[in-house]
Amino acid sequence: MAEFKLTQKQEAFCCAYIETGNASDAYRRSYDASQAMPSTVNRRAKELMDDPKIAARLRELRQPAIDNAQFTFESHLAKLAELRDAAQRKGNFSAAIQAEALRGKAAGFYVERVEVEQKLTLADLIEQVTQSRLDDLPRMLESDDPNERKRAEVLQEQERRRALVQRSSADRLSAPGPSPASVAEMH
Repeated sequence: MAEFKLTQKQEAFCCAYIETGNASDAYRRSYDASQAMPSTVNRRAKELMDDPKIAARLRELRQPAIDNAQFTFESHLAKLAELRDAAQRKGNFSAAIQAEALRGKAAGFYVERVEVEQKLTLADLIEQVTQSRLDDLPRMLESDDPNERKRAEVLQEQERRRALVQRSSADRLSAPGPSPASVAEMH
């Protein structure tokens, strides 16, 4: 451990910062800041974070966690390689392939794709939006806001027109058309 010649409060600040990840909280824990304004706490915490001795001590405190994380990842890959090699020696190629695939996944070489198939048509979407607006219609009509009531009236008129168009389209589709013989006579 390098010697940084920190005060007890500075050392406590560093430890609290590593624990919380928040400089202002670390300052409150380490210094008598119960009467200090939040802006003062924030400013003083920032000053401590900018101090080169504090920054060096924080790096030193973080290093074991960084080393452990790297060691864990590297040892994980090494263990999978060991299992792969053992499986190959025994002729168990499916296990060897599986171990190698897991090494690749752990290293981020494989990305799983998920395909989402959406069978919602534009007409379905319009119908859902329209229905949701119609569900709000009673509330809009009873509103004290004149703009809200006006929007409700416009919505009612749009719905009335949509229903008319729908009915006339349905009528045209169900109406008997000319017979094949009469069409042939026309040409």
